[in-house]
Amino acid sequence: LYLKKQQPKPAVQIMQRVAKNEPRNLSALNVLAVAKTQAGDLAGARQTYEQILEVDRRFTPAALNLARLDRAENKPDAARGRLQALQKAQPRNLDVLYELAQLELSQKRPQEAVRMLEKARSLNPQSLAPNLMLVDLYLNLGDRQRALDIAKDTQASNRENLLALATLGRAYLAVGHRGLARENFRPLAQLAGFN
Repeated sequence: LYLKKQQPKPAVQIMQRVAKNEPRNLSALNVLAVAKTQAGDLAGARQTYEQILEVDRRFTPAALNLARLDRAENKPDAARGRLQALQKAQPRNLDVLYELAQLELSQKRPQEAVRMLEKARSLNPQSLAPNLMLVDLYLNLGDRQRALDIAKDTQASNRENLLALATLGRAYLAVGHRGLARENFRPLAQLAGFN
């Protein structure tokens, strides 16, 4: 609750008490590390994530969060190494592929990001986040038709999702189908209270 309200200091205090009482509760330790990150204590967060991995090397959330810390601290090679090791151990983990794609994009390597996201798409064509990111990448790379095809598939498997609907509308606009774009944007406008 404190983390959702952007109040990390009380969250750190509470989670430190939990961690003291349950030092092998990896989920609690992970929340503590996230709270430390939000509080700006990156060294403390890193230490807590590493403590988690000492208990269980396969605890993916901690490893992913360490890679995110590496990226935030401008250590892309460390992040890449960590993520590639995770991918090798868990080749079907969509979260790992998504993080790799974000890392590659942050390093101005869009083709590598596309490769990771296409792999994620091949593993789970209905997965929302990788598909939305892939549509944006293809739009930025000028492959509007591929972006539209993915946006259609994504919206078809996520019918109630507003982001999928908005993404499909943007893809229709990119290929020049204003009427179809308008059809996709209309429900969004209605929800927002516009006519």
